[in-house]
Amino acid sequence: MRRASRKAHVPPDYDAFLRVHQTHCNHWRLTYTEGASTPYRATNRVEPDIELAASTLEALDHALAMFEPPAYDRPYIDLIHMR
Repeated sequence: MRRASRKAHVPPDYDAFLRVHQTHCNHWRLTYTEGASTPYRATNRVEPDIELAASTLEALDHALAMFEPPAYDRPYIDLIHMR
């Protein structure tokens, strides 16, 4: 039985997509879905429930640059306070 292959969705300007990804990859996972009304999507790496979506790559880049990342406790800070 032959399995259907999944076609990867590649953004129209892949080089620009990679630049935006490189800029925001520490906090966000970027995806592109061809044919969606908001094909560019970013999911926060710390809080996966936080997602941003945009119809253009430029709009997503701007939104990510303006977004205040959620604060989170770092476990090693607790160790310092325990001494």
